[in-house]
Amino acid sequence: TAYVGLKRIGEMQAGDTVVMSAAAGAVGSVGCQVAKLSGCRSVGIVGSKDKAELVTGTFGIDAAIDYRAEPDLDAAIKAACPDGANVYFDNVGGLILDTMLPNMAAFGRIVTCGMMANYNNHDEPYPIRNLWQVLVNRVTMRGFLAYEHLDMLEEAEAQLGEWIRSGALIAQENVTTGIENAPSAFINLMSGVTTGKTVVRLNEGVTTL
Repeated sequence: TAYVGLKRIGEMQAGDTVVMSAAAGAVGSVGCQVAKLSGCRSVGIVGSKDKAELVTGTFGIDAAIDYRAEPDLDAAIKAACPDGANVYFDNVGGLILDTMLPNMAAFGRIVTCGMMANYNNHDEPYPIRNLWQVLVNRVTMRGFLAYEHLDMLEEAEAQLGEWIRSGALIAQENVTTGIENAPSAFINLMSGVTTGKTVVRLNEGVTTL
């Protein structure tokens, strides 16, 4: 999902500034690394100090913004992206999307992958006040579903596999054992407690996603 979104939907090029929300999550943790490995300035937006340290220290991306700790999120994004973001990979929507819109570079691309901020808030979704910035910055904003791009699967698997085998890309997982623990694993995932890919295995010898 991260590879397809960045390469095809975001048309990421070396030298771009790429901002990834939920950068410590399943998609974001891979995407922020793919951006860095592709020659981009990679900036991650996360929800805790520990996650910020993970993406900059362990994953080696250029900058991290803890949106919960920042008194002025807009100023923090401007400091990390002084020339604006060429690609914003959106996993959350809501406040972060609204704040990113004025911080896009001219002809920037917003890759809409998820809307985590609104999944439990359908009746009163966060109001997007800065949509007019799509016009001001001539931004392209496009949603996508990874399974509609299966023609890229072989390329993605080959490149990601090469990076993982070489140690250039770290595939982070959090594993819960036992089907009876699947609900709590899902709750932790949706509440932002976890990092990396959430996996529930039926027992010590069998794994299911």
